[in-house]
Amino acid sequence: MLLVAAAAAVAPRATPAGAAVSGDAATLTRVMRVEHALRAAYALAPPPGAPRVAALATRFGAHEAAHLGALASGLSALAVATAGSVALGWRAAVQRKFETHRRWMWRCFLLLCSAVVLRIIGGVATVADYGADWVYPLATWASWLVPLGIFELICASKRRFGRPAVLDEGHFA
Repeated sequence: MLLVAAAAAVAPRATPAGAAVSGDAATLTRVMRVEHALRAAYALAPPPGAPRVAALATRFGAHEAAHLGALASGLSALAVATAGSVALGWRAAVQRKFETHRRWMWRCFLLLCSAVVLRIIGGVATVADYGADWVYPLATWASWLVPLGIFELICASKRRFGRPAVLDEGHFA
């Protein structure tokens, strides 16, 4: 996907699939440099949980400091897991193990979607008028552990029954 965007920025004669760029080798090299720069910027961006910890620290008072530890540890673990999945996915891609790369990038996607899941859990708790102090710290952990656990169960069941875990198109079997 980034290759298509990079190709459009550098060489307007790119194919829709982004696999082959019409033009000379220098144009292709420029496209690949732009793509690598975009991927590096994405990988080096601040972890998704860092701004939320700072915002929560200013929002909550001292009486809720115990829950802030659970929030910070959950978001820190999320940041480490996200960075780890990006690093292992990159390593698999460099080694040309594209099935492994695809699974690590699915994990990364699920971890990045934790912010949406966290908002859904918080919205349901608000609508249900359930204002327990432990809901948000628990939701912080559940927002990424539950989707990741479901993904791992699906992959394990596919491997156990002899079917590929992920199809070539990137969708579940």
